[in-house]
Amino acid sequence: MTRTFEVTPDKASRMQAAPPLSAQKGTMVQHSILVIDDDAEIRNALQLVLKKAGYHPLLAEGGKAAIALMKQDEQAAGIAAILCDLEMPGMDGATVIAHFHRHHPMIPIVVLSGATPTQFLDAVGQQGVGDWIRKPATNEAVLEKVRGAVHLFELRKAGPKDHPAT
Repeated sequence: MTRTFEVTPDKASRMQAAPPLSAQKGTMVQHSILVIDDDAEIRNALQLVLKKAGYHPLLAEGGKAAIALMKQDEQAAGIAAILCDLEMPGMDGATVIAHFHRHHPMIPIVVLSGATPTQFLDAVGQQGVGDWIRKPATNEAVLEKVRGAVHLFELRKAGPKDHPAT
């Protein structure tokens, strides 16, 4: 059996990792990851996993809080990926994802949900979601998806002008 979100607070405080940095025109950038989940334990576990990997996690307990956070320019500017739960009270994940897809189309969205593949496709299949992770998930699975989303964000930011024609 694979454990989910294996990092504990004691273990995380003893671990040190260099932040994932990307060279962008001579500067080094630490990427922020927005985590949207109504479950405080999952948010806290993801925060530890992301910090250990060198990311800067920003946490929101639901869609309204995430949208409010993204209205703060200094916060929104550093976000390279969004991890979003589907099933949340108030504003569901599909509504949140639709909002971010419209207002922040450069930022890849990864769904983190216990939904079945069919439920996932029904809820957000046509909304431009980059990937999804089925709960429960291992730390490695989460980090693999986050790294992929951050890479996609960097490619989108670079735009076609930086890629030679093939």
